[in-house]
Amino acid sequence: MVCLRSSSLPAAYRLAPALLTLAAFVAIPGEADACSPDICYDAGRWSELVAGNPQAVPTDGVFVLTGSRYFVDGDASDTFEALTVDVSVDGMPVEGALEAVGLGETMIWRPAAPLIAGASYVVQVAVDNGAIAPGLEGECGPDLLEVSLDFAVGAGPAGPLVAPTFEATESYGVSDIISLDTLVCCDGAFPSSEETCGWEDIYWMTGECAPTQRRGRVSATWSGDAPTPEFAGMLAYRLKVDGEAAGYRYGAPAGHSAEAAFCGNIEVVSLADGSSAASPEVCFGDSPPDPLGLHEVDPLLELGACAEGAYTCSIVPGDFGEEWDPDACQAWPDSGGTAGESESGTTGESESGTAGESGDTSSSDSSGDDSSGKTSSATAGEDDPPEGGCACAVAPGDPGLGLGLGLLALLGLRRRGD
Repeated sequence: MVCLRSSSLPAAYRLAPALLTLAAFVAIPGEADACSPDICYDAGRWSELVAGNPQAVPTDGVFVLTGSRYFVDGDASDTFEALTVDVSVDGMPVEGALEAVGLGETMIWRPAAPLIAGASYVVQVAVDNGAIAPGLEGECGPDLLEVSLDFAVGAGPAGPLVAPTFEATESYGVSDIISLDTLVCCDGAFPSSEETCGWEDIYWMTGECAPTQRRGRVSATWSGDAPTPEFAGMLAYRLKVDGEAAGYRYGAPAGHSAEAAFCGNIEVVSLADGSSAASPEVCFGDSPPDPLGLHEVDPLLELGACAEGAYTCSIVPGDFGEEWDPDACQAWPDSGGTAGESESGTTGESESGTAGESGDTSSSDSSGDDSSGKTSSATAGEDDPPEGGCACAVAPGDPGLGLGLGLLALLGLRRRGD
């Protein structure tokens, strides 16, 4: 699920409230349809296979095969019985075998004898997707996937790994913690929640709202080349954070994000013999511009332009989840009285987010876990939605969905994380 914050909308988009209201509602499929996995979910069929190290493979090296499977969280070895691999050089067959390396959709073919220097090898792979997931009749990848891959062998062995030289980059971010009990609002905003597929959207139709909590994070990324050309495409990257393994991947170094300062480095691992070498450890998060972790903020700094005083309201059951009760509000900071209808300036029903109403459609991206334990989300893009999530079952030809999602994308909508 996605949502947008009222205060983050560009002025140009605020000029079309009725259109935005339409977009927000046509883009939300029904609960049953939205949460049902599509036909390819968990199918595990291969959609492609490519050569990971097609050039300058060392004579003591291996051929790396990597690709993509349809919506499955498993290792390539799960499908080995459905894979046929034939390797040849100058038309002559070469003995060897597939091996798993614990890297999901990446595997290696290890020759039974050292490779011939300067030779060109052809690896032909046939994948019986019908055996992996029968009954799909060509959906989610062809029933039979056939590829021919070329590998060029270098002049000699790779030699020992050397310590990699990576550039480490530090960045900081802060995300609002949005839930019904972490918001302060003004000018007739009465937030509502809607839960779909395990995610919660917080939205309001008019007025402004701001959070009382934010979450600060420090992120680190590493970039650089393989230690020597011979190892290009034949390395895995192990992330270590404060001395402990925190990730293992193929293709490029991983990044890391945390709510507290940390030290980390990248260890490169040869897929041919398991040897490894580590980059120097670098520390991050010593001088954040904002506090790291969960921290309190003053919502009035963001609500300074309110026409009337800020307030909070009691949370009651709503049509799709929970919502603020406009008849049970109090001024913020609490002055001991109630704001109610007179302070908000509107009736409760007109602010509840009912479909089809005109006005400025507004909602907010929930961030983190608030103290009440309500479902909320973190900084956009940190994690993927849950498997079989909301987008899985939407028909690609649904015109209403296309219009809604297109408009929401223009508005800078963000995917939820945890």
